[in-house]
Amino acid sequence: MNPDLWQIVSLARKHYPKAFLSLITNAHGYFEVNQAFSDLDQIQFSIDGVDQESYEKYRVGGNFAKASSYMKSFTRSVRSSGSSVRMIWRYILFNHNDKPDQLRKAFEIASEFGVHELRFVFTHKGMWSTDLTSAEELRSCLIDLDVPSRSIHLDSFRSLRRRQILSQLLKRNQILYSTARKLWGKVKKSPSLSTIVTSDFYQLCEPELQQTLDLGSKLLRKGRLQDAQALFLHVNRMVQLPLAHNATYDPEIIYKHLGCSYKRLKTALSNYQTDASI
Repeated sequence: MNPDLWQIVSLARKHYPKAFLSLITNAHGYFEVNQAFSDLDQIQFSIDGVDQESYEKYRVGGNFAKASSYMKSFTRSVRSSGSSVRMIWRYILFNHNDKPDQLRKAFEIASEFGVHELRFVFTHKGMWSTDLTSAEELRSCLIDLDVPSRSIHLDSFRSLRRRQILSQLLKRNQILYSTARKLWGKVKKSPSLSTIVTSDFYQLCEPELQQTLDLGSKLLRKGRLQDAQALFLHVNRMVQLPLAHNATYDPEIIYKHLGCSYKRLKTALSNYQTDASI
């Protein structure tokens, strides 16, 4: 929305030359050729559907034709010019856009436009897909649709977590991070001509859940037991909810990430109720 967006990108590159710059966009902007030669490392187009009907149920008020046209113009310009910007189509899976014919069409569009990566995202919020609940199910569906197996590089929830942990470790060591950045530079200079299909997992917003737990602890200290209990129950419901639709989902991972915020409120509630009963 900022009219100076691309100048901001250049400014970020100027002051942080070794940073990894990634832009996530709803692709409702106006394409100009110079954008393909920006200082971005990658751009992600958030387009969750293959036509207006499947797209607008989540992207309310969005225009599929405008978004897909922007992605098409950007990718074709990058491909024809040899620009090093990596292009990713980010497609969140819902019940209204996860049918086999829609997945096939998404792969065909991505291949036609020249997107480097079509990333299907699993979510546990709102209208999430109940037909496709794991990377294994998605892989099987894509193979049935005759998507080349060599193009399917799917992560499970656990493998993605391991990669994220590795990434964090790399960033703590300047030498390792510098080496990883050089390898990424080589990947950018020789991008694959074909589109690959990957997966991602849109997680519960753990910082928001931690804030909710911390608020519960503050309310309990003020004697507002019912309000604190309500917040604690809400967090538990949010963490446990995905189990009904995703057998591979492990709530203990989320509880572990919530750490002391969760343990503190749970212990405080237990102690409060024990004191009250005495």
